[in-house]
Amino acid sequence: MKFITFIVSILILIAACEDDEPVLVNKDLIFTHSYPIEIPAYEYTDPVNSNHYTVRGDSGFNSFPDTISPNPVFLWYNFGIQLLSVAVFTQTVDVQGGEISNPDDIIWEWHTGMNSEKDDTVQYSEGRNVYNGTVEYDEDVVPLEEGLYYWAIWGWGSSGTTILYSSRLLSFYVRNDDVRIK
Repeated sequence: MKFITFIVSILILIAACEDDEPVLVNKDLIFTHSYPIEIPAYEYTDPVNSNHYTVRGDSGFNSFPDTISPNPVFLWYNFGIQLLSVAVFTQTVDVQGGEISNPDDIIWEWHTGMNSEKDDTVQYSEGRNVYNGTVEYDEDVVPLEEGLYYWAIWGWGSSGTTILYSSRLLSFYVRNDDVRIK
């Protein structure tokens, strides 16, 4: 009888373990407990100065920053995420407890509540400047000044309460040949 009780106890433990959902841990993503939003390598032409730029996306992760224009284009693979945000930071993003703990380092943002021609590409002019963590919807976007920046994308589930998707934090360097936006 002890043997049968032991076997039943083991089977119950195994069944209980099988019901557990695996915990997502993606240490390269800004929100480590999320599914990846992939950023492919891409090219764009700046609408202001007509220069051609290349962004290495995830293939450039952990290497030197791309050199791009003060009016960048952001592109990612969107596999049906309805609620997204793209942000440019002056410092690396710091996420603590599932929240960005340095929102004052965000200087530009776009989210799915703003206009965009595509659901996987955003022109810099489609986003807005951010000052002290507040998006300035009523003013025109200001081109980025020369310097080093960081950018990332994250998305929520359909309820809009939990971040389920995020990208790696990528860096870029802005070279200001011409800072006007059309």
